[in-house]
Amino acid sequence: MLGRLVLRASSRLGAAKAGTGIFGRSTTTSSRLAVSRLNVSGAAKVSSRVGGLWPRGFVSGGAVKKPPFKAASVAPACTTSDITVKLALSIMDYTGTALFAFTGTLKAAVLGQMDLLGCTLVGFTTAVGGGTVRDFMLGNTPVFWLRQPQYIALGVLSSLATFFAFPILRKGKGLEFTETEQQVLDWADSICLGAFCVVGAMSATKAGLHWLVVPVVGMVTSTFGGIIRDLLCRQKPWVCHTDSGLYATTALGGATAFTTCTNLVRLPIGAAIGAGVATCVFLRYLSFGLGHQLPTFASWTSLLEETTNKNEDASPEKKKK
Repeated sequence: MLGRLVLRASSRLGAAKAGTGIFGRSTTTSSRLAVSRLNVSGAAKVSSRVGGLWPRGFVSGGAVKKPPFKAASVAPACTTSDITVKLALSIMDYTGTALFAFTGTLKAAVLGQMDLLGCTLVGFTTAVGGGTVRDFMLGNTPVFWLRQPQYIALGVLSSLATFFAFPILRKGKGLEFTETEQQVLDWADSICLGAFCVVGAMSATKAGLHWLVVPVVGMVTSTFGGIIRDLLCRQKPWVCHTDSGLYATTALGGATAFTTCTNLVRLPIGAAIGAGVATCVFLRYLSFGLGHQLPTFASWTSLLEETTNKNEDASPEKKKK
């Protein structure tokens, strides 16, 4: 009896390996019958074969309905044919890549005490790290710098130029920046940060993600390269502390402004990009120009204690004493 059961099980498994289901029906035929019983459209059948959980719609009552958000209808708007918009965004993107590689190399050299290879790797990682994490989140593989090698060349050359040329240019001045130089770097960094967060938000919108997720992808694109840099240099993540002022917050604000303009206001893509970059630059200026920053837990509890003490001092009982 046991031998017969083993023979039956092995024969069924062999049929499954040959492209046939265990119940004697081919897997392709079974899936087609399952889809036909749902009475869905041809587009939904394609989605079922791709393997996603109905990425472009959901089944309800035997028919495919559109998702409750309009990300798919907004996605085509993120593909612009305006040469001016493309050129401006590309210039900011390439400038940001070179600038982030510069800051990453400098931090690896000064704080990390790394050699030439280490500084180059950290600089390159700082430049492309955020976009790499974004592509993995969206399932875009190979990642962008493997498909567009100009980013590799730009990041590596910027890192090498920083390692060799920066000490020569700063000879007699030290590695510390003057106030004017720091302001120039802050403004340039703010514009590039805005470009990176907008590029990330555009990628998420093109992928059809929900509008609530789009700003998060924009923030990840523009800040995670710096987080990886700090971890490689064995430093605390700069963007997560008050030392950075408003940094990741500004990237989130810029990506949110872009998402609002594309999903709610439905402005042209050029105007949406400008609004996202401008919002990021303005919020960043509030930080490095006016000194605004998010509260820490210690500052918040201290403020609560001060408020409590003032209320106690102003109470009638305290005044009588």
